[in-house]
Amino acid sequence: MSFLSTPIHLVGTVSVWDAQLKRDIDSFPIYSNAEVYVGRDQRRWLLVIRAFKESLQRKIQGRLDVYSREARILESLCHPNIIRIEKVIESSNTIYLFQELVTAGDLFSYIQYKGGKLDDIEAAVIVRQVLMALDYLHQRGIVHRDLKPDNILMTSLADGCRVVLTDFGCARLVRPTIERMSTLIGTFDYSAPEMLKSKQGYTKAVDLWSLGCVAAVLLTGDIPFKNSLTAHPTDLSRERDLEKLEADMDWNRIGQRARDFVRKLLVFDETKRIDVKQALNHNWHLAEWPTSAKLLVMRQK
Repeated sequence: MSFLSTPIHLVGTVSVWDAQLKRDIDSFPIYSNAEVYVGRDQRRWLLVIRAFKESLQRKIQGRLDVYSREARILESLCHPNIIRIEKVIESSNTIYLFQELVTAGDLFSYIQYKGGKLDDIEAAVIVRQVLMALDYLHQRGIVHRDLKPDNILMTSLADGCRVVLTDFGCARLVRPTIERMSTLIGTFDYSAPEMLKSKQGYTKAVDLWSLGCVAAVLLTGDIPFKNSLTAHPTDLSRERDLEKLEADMDWNRIGQRARDFVRKLLVFDETKRIDVKQALNHNWHLAEWPTSAKLLVMRQK
């Protein structure tokens, strides 16, 4: 491991398969020759070292550019609810990202562990932490653009644990003079309606729509908008999905505050959708919960 500037003791190695690379490069015979090294430094911190050793073919270079952009964004961030990057080493055809290792899996797996859905308080504790991460990002002009349970990591399986927003491969730094974006990117089941209408473009409000979808999944155990890749959803079809979501929330006896929070995020008109500050101040997070639950939320501030 001569590329390391600090002593690292390797405790394991595993090859990974870059599925996105496979989709992007159909003719390339080796889909990925990346490696993941799990190690410990002298302070006993666990690290993940991702090494991407790709050729300089045009499409491969495009993937390297994505990883490089992700690294630059992460290097500028420092927040307890955002994945921490320890070091980045780049060469002409290699990028090494040294990241915090979060060991308890993603939010989707956690939902399954909890029986398929969470109660109002458990969901609110997680949602509030994601909101604080989004608030931090949006203040700095960064839009995540791929918010979903798979990109929210759990630091443990205990109630009220710290959650971490990860995977900034779709993230974009938006200049103040160019507020709107147009690239169709992210995961369609969690994509805002305006994102699928790329002619008019979209703003950071897309992250709030995605969070509304995540909150709905936490509360009902089901994705509110499905088959977006094949069905080419219209506003009418999504309105029907919202009607079904209301029925699901009735069935699951979701509290009125949580329902109102989801409704104010899943608004088709982005100008009427609540922003991250309004979401943080929503009364779902100010409910008269048991003291122990309040402490779980306040602890994350």
